[in-house]
Amino acid sequence: MKKRVLQIAMVITGCMLLAGCDGAESPENSRGSYTATPTETEAVEAEPTEAGTENKPTEAAAENITPGDGETQGGDEKPKPTAAQPRDERKEGYLEILKKYKEVQDDKSSIEELNDMGIYTYLGEHGWPYACNTDEVRYHYYDVDSDGEDELIISYYGDVIDIFAFDGSKVKMAYSAPYRSITELYPDGLLKCVNASRMDYSGTSWYQFDSDLGEYFYIICEYDYNNEVERYTSCYYDLSDNEREEILKTYKLYGDYPVWIGERGDDLTEEEYNDLIPKGDTVKLPHGELLADFVYPDQD
Repeated sequence: MKKRVLQIAMVITGCMLLAGCDGAESPENSRGSYTATPTETEAVEAEPTEAGTENKPTEAAAENITPGDGETQGGDEKPKPTAAQPRDERKEGYLEILKKYKEVQDDKSSIEELNDMGIYTYLGEHGWPYACNTDEVRYHYYDVDSDGEDELIISYYGDVIDIFAFDGSKVKMAYSAPYRSITELYPDGLLKCVNASRMDYSGTSWYQFDSDLGEYFYIICEYDYNNEVERYTSCYYDLSDNEREEILKTYKLYGDYPVWIGERGDDLTEEEYNDLIPKGDTVKLPHGELLADFVYPDQD
């Protein structure tokens, strides 16, 4: 009897071993119907985290990446603006200005036509574009305040006439030389304008360029009217932090400046005036390019 029981036990054990072998698979499919524990799942099949996928695009995304630009070109989502976008807007704005000036010059438009087109430039006081030497109208890219960004300058016979700058969102006219005046550039964004528009008047105004606002604001003035000389600062001169914040806020909200910005400031003696004005040399503009030779680049 014991021998019979032992045989039956051996048969049962053998069947169990065979059943275990039938459920096993080849090494490449060794997972089979095995149910892993949570800990084992994390080790074998961990889901990628955001940090892990941030710099590892999928194959589909990788196909849409242009080498070097760092932006995807496919899909419905528009690329986010890059840090270089303001520079591109600045360049495009300058090209549009030059294109408009070139068209006006080629068409020999009148002053009235210029005004109708919204072009206000003291080039017109020189007879431009219908009665002046257009071979002396040049344009220059020059960084007036050494902040790493160029401004656009229009000159006539080498004299500064118009200066265009970027205010962070658009290109605008920062300065245009008054009638019967001579404009000279100085380092650090300073500009000197000597004006003698009338027989009984002459004046010298000093301007400071503001790169955030893309504008020249006058800071010091000396004028002689009927042999009476006066010297004074403007309210833009020597701004406090609060005053500058008010200017930036007002410009951002309304596109203009506080009313006090052009008001007269403190009176100056001759000695004080001479102490404030620059003592160094003027800036010599690069030779520039003829406006007559300007060609608007083809757009892709």
